[in-house]
Amino acid sequence: MATAGAGGDIYLWDLRSAMHVRTIDTRESQLNSVAFDPLNRNVVAASGKSGLVHLWDTESGLPIITSDVLTQATTTVFAFNPFQRGQIAVATNQFGIMLWDYVKNLSVGTVPGNQRQGSLLAFDPWGNDILAAGSADTVTVWNVQERRTLASIAPGARIRSIVFDPLTRNTLAMAFEDGPPRIYDSSNGKFVRSIETAMPASAVAFNPQIRNSLAVALTNGALDVWDSSTGLRVHEIGRTDGQPISALAYSSDGTRLVSAAQDGAARIWPVLDW
Repeated sequence: MATAGAGGDIYLWDLRSAMHVRTIDTRESQLNSVAFDPLNRNVVAASGKSGLVHLWDTESGLPIITSDVLTQATTTVFAFNPFQRGQIAVATNQFGIMLWDYVKNLSVGTVPGNQRQGSLLAFDPWGNDILAAGSADTVTVWNVQERRTLASIAPGARIRSIVFDPLTRNTLAMAFEDGPPRIYDSSNGKFVRSIETAMPASAVAFNPQIRNSLAVALTNGALDVWDSSTGLRVHEIGRTDGQPISALAYSSDGTRLVSAAQDGAARIWPVLDW
């Protein structure tokens, strides 16, 4: 597990024991996001207040060399491609969305369309190089290999986050600043159903091992699991003492759910039969 925050360091943890393993000094004053490469767990990326995206070797703690183009661009968000080893998508203000091979240290393409200032980016774990990207108002879904648009979704509400279901094809969940989360068909952009929460969600995450199992964190700190195929709540996990949850992520084996709250704490929740 990797955590990051206002100090600019990446902290690596053993998820089973919750013990600290390593600290990586990124030389940033503040980090906005951090993620492992799903195809190479020795690579972690982070984007900081400077607008740069950094890639690091978790074993040595040393930086991985990246292109001058990436270091000159202001990154708004990034995502690893779960089916193309060494590939990362980076949304930049200057160049739109770039696809970069960090192993060969070269660009492998760009996503068509004007996607500057984007704050949302996610690959579909089902494969076929399906990428969703956009801003708070609109999300566009592309087939990256074929360089064609599959759908454009304008829900009429400000989007907080997006996530694909890794077990159910063409299923995209969105959390909003106002109103409950919604499920969309990513192949055509059509609305499927709402997750009828009592208040807006601050973060959502699909379990990679249990079909249709969507963890939803509400703005009051409540954390529940919902069935995305019915829109019904199936499990109440708990609360974070009223602290809003800013991020959710499952372990790759689906046995643990990690929540990061605005009080700076990362909490590990055991996954039972949700």
